[in-house]
Order: sequence, then C-alpha cells, then structure tokens
Amino acid sequence: MKHMKFLLILTVLFISYFLYNSDSTSEEVKIVNIKPDKVIQNKHLKTNSRKNTNSKKKDLQFSDSELFAKLQPPSNAELNDAWLDEYGCYNKGECKYYYLNAKFYEEARWMRDNGYPTRSMMELVNNPTYKEQLDEMARKKYPAALAIASISAMERGDFVEASNLALSNVAYSDSSQTYPHLLYGEALLANDMRPLAVPQFYIAGLLGDSLSEGRASALSPDVYFSTVALNSAHRYLGKIFGNAVPNNPRPKGDGE
Repeated sequence: MKHMKFLLILTVLFISYFLYNSDSTSEEVKIVNIKPDKVIQNKHLKTNSRKNTNSKKKDLQFSDSELFAKLQPPSNAELNDAWLDEYGCYNKGECKYYYLNAKFYEEARWMRDNGYPTRSMMELVNNPTYKEQLDEMARKKYPAALAIASISAMERGDFVEASNLALSNVAYSDSSQTYPHLLYGEALLANDMRPLAVPQFYIAGLLGDSLSEGRASALSPDVYFSTVALNSAHRYLGKIFGNAVPNNPRPKGDGE
C-alpha cells in the first residue's frame, strides 16, 4: 500500500512538472527535439539585420549561377502575367502543391513577399541539371533552396530531414515572412510532433496568415493546448521583435 501511494505521488509530480514545462517551454528548447544542424543557434533568430547581411553575402556567392536566377521571386511585372500559374496552380488542378492556392493577384503577391516558393522553383527538384547545385545551396543555407529541399524531403517521407531543413529556413529567412513558419509547422506535424507544430502555425498567423491561424486552431484539441501554443508563439515573436511585431494580413477576396 505504501508503494502504491509512493508511485501515485511520483506520477502526480511528473504530470505537474510536464504541464508546467509545456507552458513555459521556449522555442529554443523545442528545436532541440528534432536534432537541428549545429550551426542553427539562437543568435541567428535575434535580429533581421544579421539575416539581411547573411542573405546579401549568399546572393553574391551564388549570383553568377543560372540556378540562382531561377530561384528569384518574380517581379511585379512577371507576376502580373504568371501569378495563376506560379501561385494559384493548385486551384487550377495543374499542380500538386496545395499551398500554391492563390485566388487573385494580390494574394499571389502577398505569397511571394512572404517566402512561398513558386511552381517553377518546385519543378527544379526534378531537373537533374540543377540537383547538385540545389543541394549545395541548401547546405550553404540559401533560403529558397532550403524551402524546396524541405518540401522535397517531406514528399519522400524523410520527415526528420524535412524538419531540420525547414528550421534552417526559418533561421535564414526574413523574420517577418510567414511561410518559413508554416513550412516548419507542416514538417513537424508530418514528423508526429503536433505540440511543436501548432505554435509555428500560430506564429505565421500572428504575422498575418489567417489560413495558418485557422490551421492552428483546428489542430488544437482543447483550450489548454491552444493557449499554451499561442503563448509560445507570442513569446517567440516577442524575442524577435519586442513589442513591435509586424503584421502583413493575407489579402481576402470578395465574399471571404
């Protein structure tokens, strides 16, 4: 009987400890669980200025290659003619990438500005001409290449690799962009890590992606789960931006 009481006390203490830590766990602790690359440290997540500097260096490093040009987001003029093919092809039934679901030009432009890869970028994965260089650019943390590589890893069922690549994409992309967090959330979810995935969807939602916010709510089994995840998202963004968290709302069409 004494042993039973002792085990009961231990069980209660363990559950209390778990609930406390799940409510107070920061983003830095969560990323350890999927064994991210050692180069991804918190210092990469603190300021946009350092990311912008790193991005410019990488642009110079790859700027002479044909692949680099193909990984650049379309200009406004290019987008005006090709937004449906590049960002709305899923709605047309012409591509498998469900996230490329823009319904009108303004939404496509918002997707471009928030780090979504285009249909043309995704199709580079199947081109053997660019495979080696695409892998090299991903290893050297070029954001567009990381996003494509992460999606490709999910498609072949390598969810741990997809999570690591998506985490690197978060670290080396502009902090105000929503898609890196959406991608990271999807990779974590595919890797059966819903408690870690939902805060990423909330982060994207707080930055302006209403669809991602809805996904976070739908994946939350109860109010406690949702509250913990949302608080985690707020803490993460507070560490990045302080009290001035940017919000670029996803455009809505008529009737939405």
